[in-house]
Amino acid sequence: MERSIINFHTFIRRYCIDRSDMLKSIRLDTQLKTLGIYEKSMSMTEEQVVHAIYQRIKSLSREEAIKIENDPTLRKNECSINIDILEITLENIEKIDPLQYKNLNSIKNACSHMIQSSKLRGNTHYHGWSEKEKEKIIDTERSQLITLINETDEDDLTDVPPLFFRRVLSEDKEKSLLFAIKKKWHEKVEQKSSFSNKDYLLIHENEFKKVFNQEKIIQTLLQRGEKRIYQLNPWELKGVSYQMDTHLILTNPKTELYWCSDKLDWAIIKDHEDHYHIWGDCFFNTTELFHTDLNKNER
Repeated sequence: MERSIINFHTFIRRYCIDRSDMLKSIRLDTQLKTLGIYEKSMSMTEEQVVHAIYQRIKSLSREEAIKIENDPTLRKNECSINIDILEITLENIEKIDPLQYKNLNSIKNACSHMIQSSKLRGNTHYHGWSEKEKEKIIDTERSQLITLINETDEDDLTDVPPLFFRRVLSEDKEKSLLFAIKKKWHEKVEQKSSFSNKDYLLIHENEFKKVFNQEKIIQTLLQRGEKRIYQLNPWELKGVSYQMDTHLILTNPKTELYWCSDKLDWAIIKDHEDHYHIWGDCFFNTTELFHTDLNKNER
């Protein structure tokens, strides 16, 4: 029974992730076609596509921008409301610890409650959608997922592919970790305490990928026995923080995030000015972590 409970939780998480990814793909294709750069984008990397969209939008006249904004195909396939409610629902589902439930019905009821109570952020606006239309879209997404839950039984859960671990932290745990990071690392910087070359690195995002081998960072942490780490989101309004699998570190594009582990002997912070602050000699005691010589970079 324990395996079916865990598999059910994984099954629902995967539904939210896969459906959100599918809708994002539809939205992106529609945006590229509306902007007239779909064919050109087919041979681009993800980073190049983002840059191409930005450059195209910058080049639009006011009249062109209004025409695109009112394009019925773009409006129909924008999917932003669907994606947002799915991502908020996923956050709520990931607050649930499946091991706290004794049977399948109890976790199904808990997930249904989380889905019904999921609401869009109060500060989010959706161009062109009335309140009634917005609520209809939200209700449809909720109903589809709850129907899936009701129709899923133990026989459907015997062969559910595993999914990465990620659990939403309580506010108390988040606060205690942020306090510990500030006390151990931030105060040293604020007091201008001296760091050796193996203590601290401040580097802009543009240089980060040139200098650091991200996969080696992950391997270094795993070799230290840190299979799970924390990702803290202290600044985003109603944002959530996680304990998660180590291989997910540095994969989130949000403006400002903190990463650390239970040991608190290292920390990585991406700040709102797109700088990375890297603390802990575990990241500097081997050249395998780096693409280039750190001595060439300002510390």
